[in-house]
Amino acid sequence: MSVLVGRDGNISLLRLGTLGGIIGIVAVVGGILSFVLDRNSRMAPYSVPVFPNAQQLAGYPLALSETSQRIVYSVGGTTAEDVAAYYQQKLSEFSGNTERCVRNPASGNFAEFDQGVADVPPFQISCLFDNSGFNSMQITRINVQPGVASQQTEGMVLIEYIQEWQR
Repeated sequence: MSVLVGRDGNISLLRLGTLGGIIGIVAVVGGILSFVLDRNSRMAPYSVPVFPNAQQLAGYPLALSETSQRIVYSVGGTTAEDVAAYYQQKLSEFSGNTERCVRNPASGNFAEFDQGVADVPPFQISCLFDNSGFNSMQITRINVQPGVASQQTEGMVLIEYIQEWQR
């Protein structure tokens, strides 16, 4: 406190103003540094742990653009609902229980699947991990669907990661 007191024993407004200016400059520099670090952290895909024992399919990751990619995994010995429950748990941990995975269609199967279209899965469950910030984007959408015979994935569960990030 003696730093703020002048020779006459009273608080020096010049010293108080200088201290306030220094604190302000430190706060502004800290804010700029925080913004730059936050933005730089979004210049790569947001990584969500892959379902245990899932294997990445050949030919992936597939670059969709300079700042997006698609990765497909397959896993056997489980159901699409169990895989979706795993990603719902990860999404709940990420968002604090505010986001939900969405099943499409909400019940039943896609009409095309019921009509016998060979490469259409019966349903798809999507989970969106949005880690975007101020003026920056970092999204990973995970689609889970049962495999289909025409793609030689029957009995498997396909897990598709579509990732977009800021440049």
